[in-house]
Amino acid sequence: RDVAPSRGLGDVYKRQVQKFFGNIGSGLYDVTHCLGELKELRNKTDELSKKNTELEKQNNENAEMAEENDRLQRMLELRQNNPDLDLAAANVTADEPSNWFSGFTIDKGKNSGLEVEQTVISSDGFLIGKISKVGTNWADVETIIDPGFSAGAMVERSKDLGVVEGDSELRYNRQFTVSYTHLRAH
Repeated sequence: RDVAPSRGLGDVYKRQVQKFFGNIGSGLYDVTHCLGELKELRNKTDELSKKNTELEKQNNENAEMAEENDRLQRMLELRQNNPDLDLAAANVTADEPSNWFSGFTIDKGKNSGLEVEQTVISSDGFLIGKISKVGTNWADVETIIDPGFSAGAMVERSKDLGVVEGDSELRYNRQFTVSYTHLRAH
């Protein structure tokens, strides 16, 4: 009789120890499993981050293309609405270093038929300035806000004639002076 109770107690201890180590093993499995899932989540996050960067880049490119398409559409409409004008599309390649709003350089010149004193307009048809110097494949543009600028003008609504002149005081606000004559266009 003395032996039986100790054997039963040994079995209880044995089961407790097995349960203890079983729980440790199960916990280690859970930790290992979680670490594996964490690594998988990090990989997916990296993939999604790369994909997001690619999509943002593509979105920016699409926005630039849409803007370019809009600009080209306005230029086409300007050309179609003014068939008598000899238009040449150009890009700004440099600003006037001392006074950026006073003038700039474009990437068209004598090779494109440009000449000094020709008018420069925006893709929307607004007066920008006139050509002040021309090279083979470049031209300098004097803007309407430059103090040395002047050109004849007509107010579209009233048909009043006048002279647009750059003004050294107003140019800092990107403005110019219009002097009206007493004449009207018919």
